[in-house]
Amino acid sequence: MLVSQPSDADQLPYCGPIFTDPPTGGNGTNNPGDQNGPKEPPDLPLLGNLVCYAGNGNSPDECELNSGAFSDSFGKGDYKFGSGSFGNGDFITTTERTSRLYFSSVSIGNTALNKGGKASDLFIYVNGNIVINGNAHINAVIYATGNVTISGQVEVVGGIGAAGTITLNGTTAKANPLDPSQIEDTDFGDYCIPGSPPPNGQLIHHYELEYSDSPLTCQAEPITVKACANEACDQLITGNVTATMVKTPLGKGGWSPSANLSFADGVTTVDLRHNDETPINISVSGSIPSNTNPTLCSIAGGTPSEANCTLSFARSGFIMEIPNTPANKLVENVLLKAVKEGEPGRACVPLFSGTKESINFQSSHLTALPDGIISHADVSVNDKPINQSGEAPTPIEVSFDANGEAFIKVHYADAGKVAVKAEYAGRDGTEQEGLVISKTSTFVSYPAGFCVDASAQCEAGDASCPVFKKAGETFELSIKAMAWDSGAGTNLCDNPVTPSYEHAGIDLSPVLRAPSGGVLADLGVVRYDHKSDANAETKVNQSVSEVGVFEITAKAPATYLGANVDIQGTSKPIGRFVPAQFSVSGTSVMPACVAGDFSYMDEPFTLNMTVDAQNVAGGRTLNYFGDFAKGSGNWVAVNNRDGDSLSSRMSAQTPLTWATGRAQVTQKPQFSRPAAPLADGPYEQLEVGTQIVDNDGNHATLASPDMADSVVGDCATSTPNECDAKRLGMTHLRQGRLVLTNTYGPEDVELRMPVVAEYWVDNRWQTNTLDGCSLITRPNLGKSSSDSATGYRYAPELATDESVTRGNSGGAILSGQSELIWTGAGGYRGQVTAPLELSDTPWLRWYWNWNDSSAPTLQNPRASAYFGTYRGNDRVIFWREVN
Repeated sequence: MLVSQPSDADQLPYCGPIFTDPPTGGNGTNNPGDQNGPKEPPDLPLLGNLVCYAGNGNSPDECELNSGAFSDSFGKGDYKFGSGSFGNGDFITTTERTSRLYFSSVSIGNTALNKGGKASDLFIYVNGNIVINGNAHINAVIYATGNVTISGQVEVVGGIGAAGTITLNGTTAKANPLDPSQIEDTDFGDYCIPGSPPPNGQLIHHYELEYSDSPLTCQAEPITVKACANEACDQLITGNVTATMVKTPLGKGGWSPSANLSFADGVTTVDLRHNDETPINISVSGSIPSNTNPTLCSIAGGTPSEANCTLSFARSGFIMEIPNTPANKLVENVLLKAVKEGEPGRACVPLFSGTKESINFQSSHLTALPDGIISHADVSVNDKPINQSGEAPTPIEVSFDANGEAFIKVHYADAGKVAVKAEYAGRDGTEQEGLVISKTSTFVSYPAGFCVDASAQCEAGDASCPVFKKAGETFELSIKAMAWDSGAGTNLCDNPVTPSYEHAGIDLSPVLRAPSGGVLADLGVVRYDHKSDANAETKVNQSVSEVGVFEITAKAPATYLGANVDIQGTSKPIGRFVPAQFSVSGTSVMPACVAGDFSYMDEPFTLNMTVDAQNVAGGRTLNYFGDFAKGSGNWVAVNNRDGDSLSSRMSAQTPLTWATGRAQVTQKPQFSRPAAPLADGPYEQLEVGTQIVDNDGNHATLASPDMADSVVGDCATSTPNECDAKRLGMTHLRQGRLVLTNTYGPEDVELRMPVVAEYWVDNRWQTNTLDGCSLITRPNLGKSSSDSATGYRYAPELATDESVTRGNSGGAILSGQSELIWTGAGGYRGQVTAPLELSDTPWLRWYWNWNDSSAPTLQNPRASAYFGTYRGNDRVIFWREVN
């Protein structure tokens, strides 16, 4: 069956995959926009509900439509019903192909449908479910948008397809002993395409056959066969193709090795032998996928037409075959041989032998070029430029040897498809008088390769290369098509150009030069079409998604104007590409004292963040590591967004460790005290953020900054252009110190010395009741005798049998308070002054200036314990001891 092929907009499904063997469901629906199943034609008139049942007694089986009698004999065309019911009878006859019956639902039981007809004559379409049971035999092609349920002794010959499920219940139920011809022959009314989709979903628009302009009866003529995917035949079918070559009339020769072809990639060659001068016609038939337009033929690369498919074979002529060649490369030893038929159907024999003949040469350029841009180069034969077609031919003397063979040289500097015609006209008074023979040989001249250049090449190809572009930023990439040059070596960029070169689908791909162990980048342009140009140059707005140094390779498709070619070229190292921005995420600020939600000045607290180096599109640049990663950070701080920067009091950010474009940061910076011996704070709303700098020329910026330590208020809403940092969070800072108080008591009891953690607030020191975290880790005395250098004083010094110790119970400070426990032994009476070592908590030291000469120096706190002395109660005015 012939059916018009759909346009892309039609999106009709193919019938073949819908009707499978065995039958399967899930083959499309009739929902709007779903193109996987056949379609119900729109605007069909609804006839009503169809009911068919067995006759009573001697009455025949009959059908009713809306309770009225209705004939179940159908001709070709469309019939739309509501529901359909067929029971206990023999129904539906068809008179011609194909009757198409449309239902909303159907039930079939103990029934024969279209019993004497072909399955391809009846198409039943149900926009719903189908139930078939009992003893039933159906010759039809059936499709349901819902489910199909078959049970009992049921046989369906033809095909069943469904958008829903197909269920076969019972051991005798069977369906779809599929005969593909039944599906192929069914007229679906242009609502699905007969057959299966062609390979890769492609359709063969037409076939093109190409042969020379002088086929000879004494030798086989090579015929190039192309399966064209479009009208221009500049795209070929890429899947598997089978076809049969036809020669009309038959006889006096044939196809070699066979008329039956099987090939891939859209092109093949077959030989044709014809031993007579009678014109013949050649064509293609039996194609899979089928061709939708007539076969066209081309003579020596000329314009294809149906008329050219009629050709004649001559009994004498030239043999000349110029091979495809890189542009500008001299083709030597091209065989030119004048032959004639020795005996009918036999091999060719020389026409000339040991003579020098004048041969007329002409060239034709078969590649069309835009008007006024460039002109074609000349073709030379034996170092002599020859005229083009339309001009007087160029005569060249050619010497033929004893075998009738001559060898000529051909040169063409540009790219394209070129035809060279050799013609001989017999001279008057010779045995060749009146003889005219000619031969046209076509060849493809193609570029030797590409010169790929970005005008930012760095031979070193490593991190020492200067910055070229941000990752993902566009730059101009030049690709020139270069000719062959015997002395150019490997640097194609020094070769002549090929201005006429046009080629669609040039692939561009990256090659990683550095860093070692990095990943390939994505290119912004991975394919382009090369256009003819006086400089053979096409410029592409390219981009590279990754950090590093790359080369870019341009590679043309494997065929150019029908010739197999290898045209490619790789740039020198291009780069260095650097990140476009740094993104900060996963931020948090954790105070040193979590329970009290604060940190002391000079006390390390925790900052967490993730920093990603990113390209212009915001993708992480995985190659940002090692020598290519130069980014670092600076902490910034401001309290209550008052515009008074406190960033200088943040300790330096340690160097970032980059791996695959990411730095996972957990650092413990410190917020320093003011200049000695000043006190300030508290900073209860201290915002902490980070700046990220690339240290590489400021090419990379901070993504979405939302903080500025010198701006009053929220810079993100008031002056976004002044935001230069990313906010990590807020914390509470206090300037603190630890204070000891003198203690007194009898020499034979423990003395308890108060310890208080204080912080500066309202211009005075107060107990820091939030401190439940600090620990006194070194309560013991470090000296047992006086040492003015370290602040120890025993008055008097300890006797041999005397001792004093100091300790604590656990060492934790609670609500800002703790105590030290002093114990004397051996009856020691006196004063011991000693410091408390705070090397583990130096942020609790203060400028005590114990010796009145070290005011700007932080020192440990100290106090005295008095053994054998009782200082009394401050509320007692007079006290004395009585017996």
